[in-house]
Formats: sequence, C-alpha cells, structure tokens
Amino acid sequence: METINWLMFAIACVTLAVTIGVPVWLSRQQNPKRELVYRYSVERLLGPNAQGLGLTLMHNGATLENPYLATLTVEATGRADIGSDSFDAARPLRFQISERILVDLDAPESEPRVAHLRHDSQEGSYCIPPALIKKGTSLRCRFLIENKPTITVDNPLRDIEVLPQKAYARARTISLLVTNASIVIGAASLVWLLFVVFPPVEQPWVVVVAGFMLPITVVILAFRSSKAEVQNNPQWSEGLVLQARRDAE
Repeated sequence: METINWLMFAIACVTLAVTIGVPVWLSRQQNPKRELVYRYSVERLLGPNAQGLGLTLMHNGATLENPYLATLTVEATGRADIGSDSFDAARPLRFQISERILVDLDAPESEPRVAHLRHDSQEGSYCIPPALIKKGTSLRCRFLIENKPTITVDNPLRDIEVLPQKAYARARTISLLVTNASIVIGAASLVWLLFVVFPPVEQPWVVVVAGFMLPITVVILAFRSSKAEVQNNPQWSEGLVLQARRDAE
C-alpha cells in the first residue's frame, strides 16, 4: 500500500509539471521574444446619398468621390525590444498602401528621434526607419485616401514576424483554449490524486487544499481570458498609443 501511495505521489508530481510546463511552453511559442502586430481600419467619410444632400469633400480644389479616413497601428507585442541592428541592410519596415495618400494627418513637425511611422510620399507608403523599438511600443498614423485601400508589408526584420491583427488574435485564441484546457485537466487530476494518495478520512487537510485549488483555478482562467480579450479587441492599442506619445514627449 505504501508503494502505491508513493507511485501516486510520483504521478501527481509529473501531472503538476505538465500542468505548469505546457502553458508556459505554449505561451512562449505564441508570444515570441520579438514580434510586431499591425492593423488598419478605414472609415468612409461620405455616404452614398451625400451628393443628394449637397455634401462634398474637396482636396486641393478637386472633389473626392469616395474619401476614406484610414488608420494604421503597429505594436511591438514581443517580450523584448527590437534593436536597430535587426533591420537588414538598414532598410525600413514598409507598409505599402494600394491607393494614393492624399493627406498625412499625423505628420510631425520634425523628425522624431524614437521609432515612428513616417510617410514616404514617393513610395506611397508608411515606413518605420531603423531604430530601437521598445517592447509594448504602439505607433499610429491616420491619413486621408480616396477609395478603400489594401496594405502589403515589406519586412526587412531578421527572424521577426510582422503579423496582421486577425492572425495574431487567432493564434492567441487557440493558445488560450489549449492552455486553459491544460490547466483545468491538471487541476482536476491533482485533486483526484491528492484524494487517492492522502485519503481525506486520514488527512483532513487534503479537503482544505482541494477547496483552495478550485477558486485559484477559476481566478487564473478569468485573468487569462480577460487579458486575451483586451489584446484581441480591435481597440486594444488606443490607450497604449496615447501612453507611447506621452513617453515620447
């Protein structure tokens, strides 16, 4: 009987190691050391019946038939800073806009010394010149454009992915589901093994430990879910943008 108890205790230790190890491993896989995530949104400024209402929007004397306000946001979501030496051959990270940019609404008065999105009027794109990009940094630019654009990425960063927001959110959601399932299964297995190894009749403290494990597991799952919801929300970076601008100032 003593041998069985020690065998169960060994199984409990292995289960605990797997319960902790799998979420940590998946978290590191889904949250690389260095990574950039981008998203863009467009808002139509005039509806289809605008002309009937006498509404027009002009730029340099020309009437815009289908104007859009576009916003591009880029955030460093990795666990470490991205150094300027990560830019291959000192080439900028470029976001190519399919339509001509009419007005850069966030053009700075002077070239910032920190990482920033710069409008390249000749290439019709926004780019991030080689610079230190600190983890958690969020960059945003807004521009006026005619017709709904598409964006392609020219990524010169060595071994660093630049992901669209949807792909990033999908990967994080899958990781969350797998790790949460691992936590639930591990916690349930540990409770069962505790009751087998240390019968509650002989060891009343086991009931207390099991009682604490349930709310702790619930709190962990709730925290992970709320954190993922913030990161996957289309407006997740707005507060970080403002904070990054305050830090830059």
